[in-house]
Amino acid sequence: MPLRIIRNDIAKVKADVIVNTANPLPVVGNGTDHAIYQAAGWNDLLAQREKIGEIEEGQAYLTPAFNLDARYIIHTVGPVYIDGKHGEADKLKLCYLNSLKLANEHQCNSIAFPVISSGTYRFPKGEAVIIAMNTINEFLVSNDSEMKVTLVVFDIESVNVSNKLFDKIEEFIDDEYAAHKEDVEYTRNIRSSRGNRKELSNRRHRETVVSSVNVDDIFDEELKKAPEDKRAFNALLMDIMIEKHLSDKEVYATANISRQTFGKIKNHSDYHPSKKMVLSLVFSLKLNSEEAVDFLSRANYAFNTTNDADRILMACIKNKLYNLDVINTKLFYKGLPTLLTDWVE
Repeated sequence: MPLRIIRNDIAKVKADVIVNTANPLPVVGNGTDHAIYQAAGWNDLLAQREKIGEIEEGQAYLTPAFNLDARYIIHTVGPVYIDGKHGEADKLKLCYLNSLKLANEHQCNSIAFPVISSGTYRFPKGEAVIIAMNTINEFLVSNDSEMKVTLVVFDIESVNVSNKLFDKIEEFIDDEYAAHKEDVEYTRNIRSSRGNRKELSNRRHRETVVSSVNVDDIFDEELKKAPEDKRAFNALLMDIMIEKHLSDKEVYATANISRQTFGKIKNHSDYHPSKKMVLSLVFSLKLNSEEAVDFLSRANYAFNTTNDADRILMACIKNKLYNLDVINTKLFYKGLPTLLTDWVE
């Protein structure tokens, strides 16, 4: 179930289908709409758009892509965000669902979406990304689709990640993360004043406390333990699935791993999955800290307590936060590697 999130100009992304956040009327709007018209060929695309006429929120229509590196453009109209109480989320879901259905009907193998309604229409960016990822995942799972989906984010610097969806992760990790980053940045710009030296000392003390208590204690002594038996990684995976009564689809879908790749992981002991895939399976299987450490070790990986992304993932596991859509969005907006597939198998 290949889904990835990248930062780019969507008009420069190569895919069978490029999704455009269209103006309801057959006129050229701002932002993504303007960029796509400019790249595709203004007059040709506008002539096709005029044939469609007015588009209601949530609807999707297909036109040729002209000069874009794509076969088609799908035009969909996202909702204007008022207060979240006027059906905005449902309308936004329809934009993704109707676009995916249309791409599927035209036998497209790949599709690229912008974060619909998150610009001029003011939909909160963090929530808009979560809705996009949830809706895309649900469609791919329910249709057993191998369509490659790219979610394209352009203006990452302007994103406010204090969204309510991230509250739990913020609570468990952000103070620690901020202290770590603050100390690194502070040491780069340190001046020789007594006040600065004292502040640096305080911050270093806080960093020491964070490292020795928050991080090391996240998994207690689990990082130091060796596996108690010698089962191969794929054998352990199958045993966990049997114990938890999980089907293949339940596991690979929530881990955002394609059915074919999951088959290789499960059935071939000589197939070596990436750490990203193994970590995704940790969250899909909802493993606790001890199980997660053991699971990674069978694939010859380990958590790195000095790595910011690993620290966040460890905290999420410790506190039973297994929603990969939320976690990946959080990682992405911190500029850290996500667990989303890079399509390399």
